[in-house]
Amino acid sequence: MFNNPLIERFRYSLMRPRQFGIYVGIYVTIAALMFLITLAAYSEANGVDIDGMCGSLFAQFATLQILVLWVWTSINVGSAIRDERRDKSYDFFKLLPLPPWKKAVGIVVGKNLVAYLLGGITFVLIVPSGLLASIPARVLGELIFLILSIGVVINLLALLASVAQRPSEHQRTTSPIVTVFLGFMLIGPFISIVASLIDTDKIKDFTIPFMAWETRGLVLIGAIALYLGVWAFKGVCRQFRIEQAPLFTAGGAIGFVCGALLILLGLFMPHVKDASAEAFCITFWGLALGLSTLVGVGAFRPFNSYIEELAAEPAAPRGLTGFTLKKSNLRVVFVTLILALVAGIPCGLVCGISFAQVSLWTFTLALFALFYALLFELVQVYRPVTPKIHILLIFIGLLHAILPLILAGVFDSSDFAVGSPLGYFGVLYDSTEREGNSMNWTWVLNLILCVITFAMIARRYRTALLKEGKKT
Repeated sequence: MFNNPLIERFRYSLMRPRQFGIYVGIYVTIAALMFLITLAAYSEANGVDIDGMCGSLFAQFATLQILVLWVWTSINVGSAIRDERRDKSYDFFKLLPLPPWKKAVGIVVGKNLVAYLLGGITFVLIVPSGLLASIPARVLGELIFLILSIGVVINLLALLASVAQRPSEHQRTTSPIVTVFLGFMLIGPFISIVASLIDTDKIKDFTIPFMAWETRGLVLIGAIALYLGVWAFKGVCRQFRIEQAPLFTAGGAIGFVCGALLILLGLFMPHVKDASAEAFCITFWGLALGLSTLVGVGAFRPFNSYIEELAAEPAAPRGLTGFTLKKSNLRVVFVTLILALVAGIPCGLVCGISFAQVSLWTFTLALFALFYALLFELVQVYRPVTPKIHILLIFIGLLHAILPLILAGVFDSSDFAVGSPLGYFGVLYDSTEREGNSMNWTWVLNLILCVITFAMIARRYRTALLKEGKKT
């Protein structure tokens, strides 16, 4: 591993005796204070309550591990590229003769050598305290797997956000004083929340139904985190290969959505016979369509990067609409939304909802999602000629989501609320409100908005294609 020059570079910087000694001193002080305070709290006249003390130490050490492997390491990784740009060494970093995956590993491991060493020591403290608190070794292994897997995905997402960030000459950085102040303000509540979640009795029997099985909850959450981590790692490598590339390729977006829908189906299927199955189904629709839209938008390429590809095709001016759907960003969103509908409609039928209602509701929700995706595409196609267009379109999107709710409050009628995706979901969840509400107009309005937005996009494509044709 240390053959990686990036790890070597960070090791020389972080492992200097004076600097390393500061980290170790702080860590030893925190661990000693935890032990002494807990020992004093569980001391009794007849001796020490070993079980209670070890259970408390287990929760505290697990909390400390989360702070180290989730918070500290992600801050280190997220600042790596920013520091390179600030020090004017990012061009040298890009020229390193390393494959993208080695650069990613070099940053994640190299920037966190001290954190991983202290995290290893914390695991050594967690295991005996957990065993003495009567926690089975299997549960301890599951907890360690969960902490490591979520730590990996958080670090990779932090690195992905850092690499994908557009460089700026005047990047704002948070003052260290503000960071320390916020840390002291939040660390107490954070420790209390995590300690209550890592209850020694609850985690022993924590299971989550998935498909037809009752799976171990910690393992399932860790496995889902690793799934996200694999795609985040692919995204980081893609950003290192192609600067300012989209988060997903078209195929990658479709593949990620397929896997995510399978996971959502696995979590949803055990509840199809519950009394609240309809609510679970509506939640599934919202998650599936929302995720499909976000991932599809994540695969959007800048307009200038593919307009030349569009113009190079001789069939472009003759069959603009079909050609645009085939080559443009919109094809990805159409495919991901269709996948969400393919998964969502059968779920509604299994839950006992009529086919007419399922079709109407899912179609309306898909139009909501499509309209917002079209607004994103409008930003892409008009930004080269109107750089501030995103401000107007964000305002339109917020107006579309909020204005119907305001009108519903002013006129005291939920008929207006269904014009907003938030209000529409609220009415869907409330069966009594749904019976007296006229919801059919919502899909008509959304369809009109989608047609108008698509016409504006097609017009921009036609103008740009004709302009490119004159150049050639």
